[in-house]
Amino acid sequence: MIHRPLYPIQKNNLSASYLPKALLTIRQKKTPMTSQNKIISLSKNSFFDRESDTESKISDLTRANQYDTCGPSQKPNLSKIYHAKNNAKGYLLFKTLYTNACSFDCKYCINTRKEKKSSYTPEELANTFMQYRKNNLVDGLFLSSGIPKDPEAIMDKMLDTLELIRYRHRFQGYIHLKVLPGASYGSIKRASHLAQRLSINIEAPNKDRLSDLSTTKDYRIDILRRQRWLKNMDLSHGHTTQLVVGAGSETDLEILNMIDFEYNNFNIQRAFFSAFAPCRGTALEKKEKTEKLREVRLYNTDFLLRKYNFKIKEIKEILDDDNNLPKKDPKTLIAKNYFEKPVDINSATYIELLHVPGIGDISAKRIIEKRKITPIKKRHDLKKTGVIMHRADPYLKINGWHQRTLGI
Repeated sequence: MIHRPLYPIQKNNLSASYLPKALLTIRQKKTPMTSQNKIISLSKNSFFDRESDTESKISDLTRANQYDTCGPSQKPNLSKIYHAKNNAKGYLLFKTLYTNACSFDCKYCINTRKEKKSSYTPEELANTFMQYRKNNLVDGLFLSSGIPKDPEAIMDKMLDTLELIRYRHRFQGYIHLKVLPGASYGSIKRASHLAQRLSINIEAPNKDRLSDLSTTKDYRIDILRRQRWLKNMDLSHGHTTQLVVGAGSETDLEILNMIDFEYNNFNIQRAFFSAFAPCRGTALEKKEKTEKLREVRLYNTDFLLRKYNFKIKEIKEILDDDNNLPKKDPKTLIAKNYFEKPVDINSATYIELLHVPGIGDISAKRIIEKRKITPIKKRHDLKKTGVIMHRADPYLKINGWHQRTLGI
């Protein structure tokens, strides 16, 4: 069940000291909305009758945004409503581009195709989103955009949209805004007053790999410099990034090295990975798609780096000869290198417990608290802490005994 509102905006978002630019130029007025108490088909709503091309724009601009992701192992999302999770809570986002027109030449990107281009106006997008929200179809907004010419001009329109949503419509829920490469510090600062989360996609693990995919993005200036600015912004949900996996010739080691650098230097909240899928009409339309399992294993390993503080040197030990992750579970493979013999459950350190497959952060803390009271002597007692026993058994000694398996 979805609980609303999930994300109250920061107090300074509505402070009198921050005057919204959109409302300097657009008169405040109530947007007429039909008041209903149940979910209805928006295609039959009077709002879309008045704006006959709005439905077409929504279709074009949500389809064009299908490869921006908020989580692992999701198929390209052709729906305008995106199912996302945060801390195990489900919520729904209206996910769209502001425009699919783009002057950038990213070889993998669907927006480089020569096809119909669409764009909202700030009023149109704000009204559209609020119509979905009013009918209880979404909890928040995930907004990105193509870049027709000047990134600053499009950022300005996107921010005008958010100001209308925040200040005219008084929406206080969750907004995730993609920062465009090349956006000014002023625009990013302005965005930090309007969105709980900002992100900018690095797309590739380094300058050389990105240059193979695009001639119009400067990795260090357009992207990394903006991430340094984001690092110092006050955002309740932090900032994130995303990489395309397999569009170039990058290795998993290159990707993980860069992600580790991002965590340590830019304080990103997390990284997202999108397995490359060829799009008809793009420069890479004939390139083979990336196996989904590769994306999954990157997420698995990223979790170990981000949540369990594993070290890159531990990851390197399990890579294949091409510096890519194997298809097997990375935590299990690392455990076989980490443990020379089973560890006693009553004396293992927190770090040792986190290295045991089947034991996570919560169960490790429960184990430590439980054994302060009384030693753990039975598998049944250990199972009560949340440990997945069939995965953990080979690496643990309980009351002097352990289950023997190959590799231990």
